[in-house]
Amino acid sequence: MSSDKKWTMLLTLLAALWVFGPADGQTASGRFVLISDIHFNPFHDPSLFPQLVEQPVEQWEKLFASSHKALWSRYGEDSNYALLKSTLDDARSRLAAPDFILYPGDYLAHQWQAKYDALAKKSHDSDPVAYRRFTTKTMQFLAREFRIRWPNSPIIGTLGNNDSFCGNYSITPQGPFLAMFADVWRGLLGGGMHFAEPAKDFSDHSLYTVRIAHMKRHRIVVLNDAYWSNRYDNACGRITQTPALDQLAALENILADCRSAGEKVWLLLHIPAGIDNYASSAKAQGQHGRPVTFWQQTLTSRFAQLAERYAPTVQIIFAGHTHMDDFRIIRLNGEESLLMKIAPSISPIFGTNPCYQTYQYDGSTGRIENYQSVFLPLNDTHGRTGADGRARWELEYDFGKIYRWPELNAATVEKLAGQIRTGAITRHRYGEFYDSGGPTRFDAATINAYRCAILNTTPAHYRKCVEAPNPAP
Repeated sequence: MSSDKKWTMLLTLLAALWVFGPADGQTASGRFVLISDIHFNPFHDPSLFPQLVEQPVEQWEKLFASSHKALWSRYGEDSNYALLKSTLDDARSRLAAPDFILYPGDYLAHQWQAKYDALAKKSHDSDPVAYRRFTTKTMQFLAREFRIRWPNSPIIGTLGNNDSFCGNYSITPQGPFLAMFADVWRGLLGGGMHFAEPAKDFSDHSLYTVRIAHMKRHRIVVLNDAYWSNRYDNACGRITQTPALDQLAALENILADCRSAGEKVWLLLHIPAGIDNYASSAKAQGQHGRPVTFWQQTLTSRFAQLAERYAPTVQIIFAGHTHMDDFRIIRLNGEESLLMKIAPSISPIFGTNPCYQTYQYDGSTGRIENYQSVFLPLNDTHGRTGADGRARWELEYDFGKIYRWPELNAATVEKLAGQIRTGAITRHRYGEFYDSGGPTRFDAATINAYRCAILNTTPAHYRKCVEAPNPAP
């Protein structure tokens, strides 16, 4: 056989592999999208509210499109329909068929009940049936918007602290919102997905598990960890309920099953573990202020013990809530570490630019190979537009290229924290990316409060880190 024919056959084989992917039993590099904290505000144009109440969700898109307030949300506002549409359209254009989409919670706008009461004929207390009906329609509309863009990709979501009938940080255990969300979101999980305990369903423990076809021996375990927050109040439930402890017990059972089956676990939740770096920073509380934690400290300890017991089954955690592009490291056995990646937000209510991320991972090992942040810079004449008048989303940064590390894991993030301490360039980059190009959150005097939050989840360790001598920038 001539060399030309050999090269032709080789190129044909490579082309077939590129088109059809790996043969059965092999796993290729996969891709997924991370979108968080949309905080959708259907009340942005108050004149539409009566029609939104009356019309089915299938008509909502036309109603929003007819609004005279068609420009996407500004700083200090939650996401209106224009920003929601722009976000999902852009993510769809960049990744049309991701293996899955992760959504770490907060679908509904801040001050949801107050916004509803300001426009409704009767308040949420006076007519709870109408209030719940409208809230349910909003969740159905969001689910529909995701599914329209990604008809074949599993969309895996959890709830945030604003996602509740009862109010902020007040979701009711085994309550109607959980049952509603399970019913609305079940159809987005795709083929092969299932709730952890089909008989009891998501409403029992706010927890479910999914297997992804593209990931070998991996599960994604989804938690609603609003129960773990130090701000949680079971205002509409029973005083005898212990939802956080019940959820931890259910999680341990799942982790035990995964370890026995030789499966690795990714966790998806909303509120990150560890220190609230903004509330704990020198700006907020003074140089020696008491560190503020996101979770109740006893639950942080219990979770760390659980993660240590099932290391290395638990591989990585994805969270949202802070609206910032950030990281947390949970130390296990004093040496091993578990990475928690905190997603930036779409809502610009806290002055951040809308931002989502695309990830590449190894389907065999679950290793995160790289990710890219894509953002909409609102600070340039209220967002940039192309010739077609659409918002012009841009690549903000590529993690692997900007930091020159081969993957995202606890070790590389620990190096990042070290370089924030000693290197002006990395410190500047972290500060710029932290709020997706929005106003600077910290300066040379307060950067250590943010860096130490990456590395330390307990108040004692965090304070020790903050008070340690720090090299001059």
